Order: sequence, then C-alpha cells, then structure tokens
Amino acid sequence: MHVTLRQLRVLLAVAETGSFSAAARAVGLSQPAVSQSIRAVEQALGVSLLQRSTRHVVLTQAGEQLVAPLRDALRALEDVLTKTQQAGERLKRVVQVAATPSLSGSLLPRCLADVSQQLPGVAVQLKEQAQEAALESVRQGTVDFALAVGDSGPCELQRTSLFKDRFVLVCRGDHPFARRDRVSIGHLGLERLIVLDAANGGRQGLDRVLLAHGVSVDVLQEVASASTAFEMVKERLGVALLPASCVPTFSMKQVRSVGLEPDVLRDVSLFSRRHETLSADARAVHDIILARAQGGTRGVSRPLTVLVPFPKRGPVDSYGRAFAKLLGARLGKDVVVTNTVGLGGAQGVHAVTRSRADGYTIGIAGNGATLFTPANGRQPLFDVFQDLTFLSGLVRVASVLVVGAHTAARDLAQLRALARLHPGRFVIGAAGTGSSRMLAEMLERQTGIKLTHKSYDGLAPALDDLAKGKLDMVFGEPVGVLTLVRAGKAFALLTTGDERCSLLSDVPSAVEVGLPDLATDGGYCLVAPPSLPASVLERLSGAIAEVLQSDELNQTFASLGVRPDFRSGPYYENFVRAEQSRWQAFLERD
Repeated sequence: MHVTLRQLRVLLAVAETGSFSAAARAVGLSQPAVSQSIRAVEQALGVSLLQRSTRHVVLTQAGEQLVAPLRDALRALEDVLTKTQQAGERLKRVVQVAATPSLSGSLLPRCLADVSQQLPGVAVQLKEQAQEAALESVRQGTVDFALAVGDSGPCELQRTSLFKDRFVLVCRGDHPFARRDRVSIGHLGLERLIVLDAANGGRQGLDRVLLAHGVSVDVLQEVASASTAFEMVKERLGVALLPASCVPTFSMKQVRSVGLEPDVLRDVSLFSRRHETLSADARAVHDIILARAQGGTRGVSRPLTVLVPFPKRGPVDSYGRAFAKLLGARLGKDVVVTNTVGLGGAQGVHAVTRSRADGYTIGIAGNGATLFTPANGRQPLFDVFQDLTFLSGLVRVASVLVVGAHTAARDLAQLRALARLHPGRFVIGAAGTGSSRMLAEMLERQTGIKLTHKSYDGLAPALDDLAKGKLDMVFGEPVGVLTLVRAGKAFALLTTGDERCSLLSDVPSAVEVGLPDLATDGGYCLVAPPSLPASVLERLSGAIAEVLQSDELNQTFASLGVRPDFRSGPYYENFVRAEQSRWQAFLERD
C-alpha cells in the first residue's frame, strides 16, 4: 500500500469542503489533480471513499471511518513538524563553544557580552570543560571551537593564538612579597604554593619553569578555581601562582598580585577543526572573541536591532522591516530585524526590557503586551511602565473579520444565524493576546453568539489553519488576510471601526453592519529598555518621527492597508494608561 501525505491532505480537504473545486482552492492544486489524488487513495485502499452522484461530494461509510481519525492524525503530525522546524531554526543560530574553567570564568563573560550586543540573533552555548575534554569536543565535532591553552594543543586542530597570559603571584597584603613589584621564582622554594590543576591548562609550562629554578612541584596545593585560591591566600594557607587573566581587574581586599621573574607564560588559543569551515555565525563569534582578547571590541560593526515579537512574513513583520529600512538610512547605520516569537507577542517585548539601555535595541509592542494582558489581570512578564521606555507610536491598523471558504457564511448575517444554530461549533483564532482576542470577545457580546477560541502566536499560523479548514474565522490585519481573500480561500465579512479599508473597499465597516462599538484603538508602538539616556532618547525619537512622516513610509504603509501612528512616546504612554483602565472596566462587566 502506497499513500502519500499529500494525497491524504487532499482527501481531508474534499471531506471538509464537500467540493472538489473548493478543496482544490484550499490545497493549491487544480481540480483534475485533486480527482487524481482521490482515485489514487481509493485504489491503494481498495475501497470507495466518496460518492460523486450528487452536486456535493459526500463520504461513503468507509470514508467517514477513515476521515475522523485522519483529521486528528494529520493535525498531530503537523504540530510535530512545526515544532521540529521551529527547533531547527533556533539551532541554526546557536554556536557551541567549549572553554577551560579558568578562561570561561574570566575572558569569556566579556566576550559573550560583546556577542549579545553585536549579534543579537545568535546564542552562544558555553560548555565548561577540562583542557583535554575541550579539545576532544572540537575533534568530535560536538562544539564549533574551543578556547583553551595552546601549550598542549594537538597538531591536527587549527590553532589561532589569542594572547600570552602571564602568571602572577597572589599573596596577602601583609606578606613580605606584597612590598615588591616582582618576585624571583627562585625565592619560592620555601613557600607553600597554590596552583590551578591541569584541567585549566598551562601547568606543563609552569612546572618546567619551577623545576628549572629548584622549586619542587610535588607538594603544590592544586585547586580547580581561582576563587578557591584567593580564599586560601586570605586564610594564610600559602601564596598562589595564577594566570593574570584570572585575577580581577577591580581592587582586591586583603590580597595583592605581584609579577614573576622570569616571566612564565601560557598561550591562550582558539581551536577549531583544521579541514572544516566554520558557519557564518560561528565565524562571527570566533572573530568577536579574537578582537576582545587582542584588546578591542570592534570584531563586528554593531547594528541597531529592531525586535519584532511576531513571526516572519506576518503583517507586523512587514511593518517592522519597512520601518527598519528607512530608520537605518536616516541614522546612517545598519539596522537588523530579529523575530523573537512566543507568548502571544509578549516574549519579544520581554527581550527588549532585558536588553542594554544604550539605544542599540528597540522593539515593537502591540496592544496585547501593553494593554490587554494587564487589563485581563494576567500576571505579566514585565511592568509596562517600569520596564519600558515608550519611544513613539508606529502603526494604526483596523482589523478585518475573515471566515474560511469551508464555512457557509458569506456575510455577518449568515455567520450570526449559523453560530446561533450551532453554539460553540465555530472556532475563532486569536493571534497573540491583543486586539484579535479582544475583538473576538466583543463580537460574541455584541452579536449574542457563542464561539470557541483558539490561540496562536501570530496571524500567519492562524491564517494557515484557516486556509486548511482547521480554523473557521479570525480577525487580522488587512495585508495579512488579503492573499487568502483574493485566492478565494477566505471571505471578508467586515472591517472594524467606522471606515472601510482601501485594500478591501467592498467590505463593509462594523458601523455599517450595526456594530458601532466593534473597534480597538492603538495598534503597535515602538519601545526601548528603561532608563534610556536622555541624549539617546532624543536622538532616537527625532529619527523615528522623521521616518514616520516620510512619504516613502506613508506609501508603504498605505499599500499594507494601515497608516503611521505619529503619537510621541509620552503621549502614547498616557494613552496606554487610559486604555488599560477602560478595557479592565469592559472585561469586568457582566
């Protein structure tokens, strides 16, 4: 038996639409191709699944027995495939780095901070390992590269030297050595010495120098971390010989570091596989670490990042990318767009609150994150007024109520009649936690119908389900729903508010169909982390205002069925405060 996944999807589309032509539109095939797929399934199974004697196609008994479990199986499979794809996308931007403990605790935190600023879309996963284990991870390919000491590095790996790390003597402030600038290694013969163990790298070179000056290496006190060595020195248990990179740059109480005579060095290097090319992300991280270690932080020119809290190809992504392009030109620097998706749009805004307040990271926030989550009494991830700086409005957008072509409703009156006849049968999607969810509740209250709600992290996945017949209706931005409407896979019933949308001029407004209160104000605004310096805030706000007033952005937004929101940051913050109170009162009404 050979039945393809595509053929099963075609069968399900025919069963749900009751029509070969409607199924063809839903799956994007020609009607003959749909008929051919059905015949192939029937031949493979040896049974008739459809009756074609009537105008509408109906299932046979065998077809009904197959379609019910098939629907659930395909949905489960699509969920698995979607999660796998999302996980794969995340993995594509993860760089695996191994490092010996003494290096991961000193140099790497500064390097990782550089990476987070310069490559906000890339995550570095650090594996702290002993020297030999880190190098073995590179050999086995479980990490992209390793930060280790080069005096024992294998020749089959590619080595890039970062810097020469000098050993220093660490002693208490009241120790006689503390009065010197340098201490001869030959004077250490009677001292109780504390050193890092071999797992940290560099011990071979240190031991060679100690033996050459008559200092025994058999009675050394070995520890795994520099912090342990510092505490032992404070307790007068000896003096420590440590790499200078392990010594804090800020002043240390009770202890002091002193130079050694002669110098004892360890070569800190980056190790990668000799005959394999690093990915673009791994190479960028590699170069940032190299730049930091060699005394700079300019490894990659740092762009301004715009965080979009919804998926690529969705309406908000379109607004954000159009705005970011013009903002970059206005500021004369690179501006990148990063999609941080999750929690109905709140995850991306949360990422803004946790970014550095230096003007290099801003984000887009929708009504869900700023208005409706607090108004609903849900526990938010952040305080809108304490954890954000409102920069400006971005876009004002009306919503369009669309129903899937598989439903029988072609106007609001038909939808209301069908929904009253079958309470709870129709499923309405909520893209995020913002306007589309609130509009769904308002629609139920104002029309007296009962719907089943289903949540999505953005409009794009909701529309995918709408086209497949897995969702019955959704409120969405005009540009998002337009493709499905033009393809005949969805029908627009109304536009919220009192005006028609220019992209869907034949669709009546909510006022025209007798629902004058079916509207939400706002849309999307621009936010930054809290405590933004006044000079940075002034520069950003001025550039944003010029972009919003530009003819090019106005034309782009008009083509998307929306218009710029010129409200300034302080004005928008006051608007959010007032709207939170208004919607909280609305939700508390019976």
